[in-house]
Amino acid sequence: MLADPRIGRFRVTGNDQLPSPPPPPETSEPAIRYKNIREETEAQNQEKSDLSLPTRNTQFRDYTIKEGEMEEWLTEWRAHLHPLRTQQGFHILAAWTIAELNRFQWIIRWEGKGSFEEADKAYYASQERKHVQPNPARHLEKAEHFYIEPVLEEEAWTKKKRK
Repeated sequence: MLADPRIGRFRVTGNDQLPSPPPPPETSEPAIRYKNIREETEAQNQEKSDLSLPTRNTQFRDYTIKEGEMEEWLTEWRAHLHPLRTQQGFHILAAWTIAELNRFQWIIRWEGKGSFEEADKAYYASQERKHVQPNPARHLEKAEHFYIEPVLEEEAWTKKKRK
C-alpha cells in the first residue's frame, strides 16, 4: 500500500488491503437532534396551516386541443364546465391558453369534504355533467392531470378564500 499525496489517500497495490474504517461513535445525539427538528418542523407547519394546502387537493391540468377547435372548446368550457365545476364546490384558480401549441391549461382545487378524487368522480357522475352535450371532451387530443403544491408561501393561489 502506497500513500498518494495528490489525493490524501492510500492506493492499493498488489494484494494489500485498505484499513477498516473506524467504527461510528456511540452516541444518541443524532436521534435526539432529529426528533427536535421534526417537532420544530411540525410546529412550524401547524403555524403555516392557513397558507399551506392539504396534500393532493390541487391539480394542474394540461389539455392539447385538436387543431382548429380551440375557440369552440373555450366557448363550451366557459359556458358549461367552469360554472358546473364551481357549482359543485371546485375552485378554478387560473386558466390560460398557449395558442401556438393548441394548449389549454388550468389549475383546479377541491376544499370540500372527501378527497379530490372522490369529488372529481362525483362531478363526472352527476346528472348535470352528463347533460352537457355534445361532450366538450371531444375537442381534446390529449389530457394530463398532475397534483401540485406551492413552493412559495406568498403564491396568490395558496391563499384560501374567506367565506
